[in-house]
Amino acid sequence: MKIMIYTMGAQDRFTMLSQEIKVPMFWSGGVEDSPAGSQVSLSASIGPSIIGIAFGAMHCIAWSYIFPSHAELILWRTSCIVMMIVPFCSAIYCFVFYFANMEDPGCLLTIAVVIAVVPAVLVVLSAWLYIAARIATIVMAFTTLRALPSEAFTVVDWTTFIPHI
Repeated sequence: MKIMIYTMGAQDRFTMLSQEIKVPMFWSGGVEDSPAGSQVSLSASIGPSIIGIAFGAMHCIAWSYIFPSHAELILWRTSCIVMMIVPFCSAIYCFVFYFANMEDPGCLLTIAVVIAVVPAVLVVLSAWLYIAARIATIVMAFTTLRALPSEAFTVVDWTTFIPHI
């Protein structure tokens, strides 16, 4: 749970700044104490999630590329899906956590807490899955260089593309 608190930028509750010799590396400055603190905290936690979803979607460009084996194709596609779903679950959790902390009627608060349980469990358990997916895409990007298509080895006569020569 401490990882989620650090991810959402609420780590200041673990730090007593008056007892520290220097400002801690991950100290956010007490944003929650300001009147617009919860809105800033929501945007600070949603931004990286959206960037993470876009990063995973960018890897889906190679969805229909030719891979050396069918297992590598399945591994690439699975890694791309994981790299999009994990930040999406994190974004859902941040939204639900934000709305659950608002002073709403009890019924809405209870529904928000119940809905927050599933994304919270997914985010905590899937952190290792996300790391494995990132490592798999990095390793596969280099290992697929062993079986390039023949078009990758053609020599391009660049001087034919320059009109004034």
